[in-house]
Amino acid sequence: MAGLPPGFTLDAPGGPPSGVAPGPVALPQGFAIDTPDILQGMTDTAAKYATLGLADPVTAAGRAAVQGLFGADGTFGERYQHNLAQERGQEANFAAAHPVLNAVAAVPGAMTPAAPLVGIDALRAAAPIGAATRPFFANPGTAADAGASLLRQMGTGATTGGVIGGVSGGSDTQRTDPIGVLRDIGAGAAAGAGIGGVLPVGGALLAKPLSALTRAMFPGSVDRQAAALLAGRMGQDVSAGGPGAPQMSQALANAGPAPLSLADVGGENVRSLAGNLSRSQGEPREIASQFLGDRLSGMGPRLIDSLDTNLSNGNAFQAAQDLITARQATSRPLYEAALNKGAIDDPAVNGLIQNSSILRNAINSAKASYPAFQGLPNNDMRLLDQAYKAIGGKADAARRAGDGALAYNLDGLRTQFKDAVVGANPEYGQALEAFSGPSDSLRAMEMGQNFRSMTPQLIEQTLGKLAPGDADFFRLGAADTMRTAVGKTGTPTPLIGANAVNDRGADYLKQQLRPLFPSQDAYDRFVQHAGNENLIFSNTNKLIGNSLTAGRMAEDHAGGHGAGGALANLAAGSAALLTEPWASLPMIGRGLAMLRGAGENTNPAVRAQAARMVFSADPAQNAQTLAQMMARGPNVVPAISNPLAMTGGSLYPRYELLPGEKGRQ
Repeated sequence: MAGLPPGFTLDAPGGPPSGVAPGPVALPQGFAIDTPDILQGMTDTAAKYATLGLADPVTAAGRAAVQGLFGADGTFGERYQHNLAQERGQEANFAAAHPVLNAVAAVPGAMTPAAPLVGIDALRAAAPIGAATRPFFANPGTAADAGASLLRQMGTGATTGGVIGGVSGGSDTQRTDPIGVLRDIGAGAAAGAGIGGVLPVGGALLAKPLSALTRAMFPGSVDRQAAALLAGRMGQDVSAGGPGAPQMSQALANAGPAPLSLADVGGENVRSLAGNLSRSQGEPREIASQFLGDRLSGMGPRLIDSLDTNLSNGNAFQAAQDLITARQATSRPLYEAALNKGAIDDPAVNGLIQNSSILRNAINSAKASYPAFQGLPNNDMRLLDQAYKAIGGKADAARRAGDGALAYNLDGLRTQFKDAVVGANPEYGQALEAFSGPSDSLRAMEMGQNFRSMTPQLIEQTLGKLAPGDADFFRLGAADTMRTAVGKTGTPTPLIGANAVNDRGADYLKQQLRPLFPSQDAYDRFVQHAGNENLIFSNTNKLIGNSLTAGRMAEDHAGGHGAGGALANLAAGSAALLTEPWASLPMIGRGLAMLRGAGENTNPAVRAQAARMVFSADPAQNAQTLAQMMARGPNVVPAISNPLAMTGGSLYPRYELLPGEKGRQ
């Protein structure tokens, strides 16, 4: 038998260890404490500090229970005290024999409980955004992994527990033969894998009662649990390659004047949760309905403001009125002087009237329309002026109708007629010049109002030929048309199409828009804003509108089933696993499927707060929510399962040579 460390003794069975004066004390019959080897000693020290001292009593209790199954003498309390004394005695011996190694093992052990909170996020952030760092096994403890499926969590727990249990079994083995050592390692790995694989199921079942207890005891738990609810859905999106917090934050930063929310920039699972909240009875539904309704009603004014900011903020009607007023004021005296010339007896003018039925019809139409002109000769200046204007109107009408050939011929006749009349009456030419500036601008504005009937190339060519002032009037007319269309629909559809989010069917509309904008930046800002508004419109329909019934019902019924049915299937499947494996596997699968979402928080207060978080366009609040989602607390299951796996893995190797309290050989 080995002596006890200085200051340590063992009392009689059932009595607790107590400090006494230094010196060896005889141990109970058949009981010995020695100094562990380096591997076992460092492992035990690390486990002690990692579990805040719980490893010793848990191991002692586990060994006492197993000893009872094998018929060991004494009561459970006696066996527990013996085992606990042996655990602590071995640790004390190791600390006295190897103080440096004991300290080296204690440092990482003490850091283990805090490991999920320090360093893990930073290390995992080094992976590319969206990369699947662990394609099968989840890595619980961060928001990105919050959505790991129960099977993935079980796989992670079983693998981690198996490794820990195997190492623990190997370090605690009392065998010297290779086969015996491997057997103990395998037994430890099997025990650790079983503990690590089963505990996530228990965690899912206990999540809701523990959440309720937390809300009752700790202020601010509702906010944290709401953020965790969103983080779980975001984790599901990230695991499938969807957007995480960095992408969502960037999308919100690019929202411009569009009031985007987390429901708009999140992945499918985040949007599904938002849809479920918007359709559920109670406070979440009212929060969602008010936000979505107010946002949708303000879409038209926001788009019109964007047009005013990036394209043209003038009023087409007022601009036309101002031009007409200016034209009348400038050209009136000149027109009066020119039109008072009476009849123009000029061969060129007379020849055109005689040879052109279009001119004669225009003159006759003027006589029929104005009684004062009846009886005037066909070459009277007042009739010639009316004919000139009528031909110009016919040419414009032909252009609008798409009859380019007729418009070309009428323009040619009008120019020829103008040259002949101005040659005979120069004052008429001066009046036309005073009138032509405002008229050209009005004509440019009218063309702009019809820009949707023009190809993108024609729009660009037309703007290139216009004077800078007239080009502005073209844009003014185009903006007026778009304002009118947005005012009627209240959506971006007339601007960039109904499917602009996916760029299907929207390219041509956007190509028509590009020449209108004075710069690429102005065009990009406008199109991005219109695209964001289209995203809002589309998501509103997905959440509460149109007929996407199947998808919404799937989400609304995906909240998990009762724990009783899940446990019944799991228990029955596990019981039949060895005897009827083909029948047991479907039952286990059904049980796990029924546990899907069992741990997701369904508390009304938490869901209402989640609705406030996901349905908000406040940049500061969204940034705070994303920060809370990323700061989601670590999964406590690994912190519990890992020490238990270590303890479970060591039970068989340690007990193996201790039947009847036989001393260690």
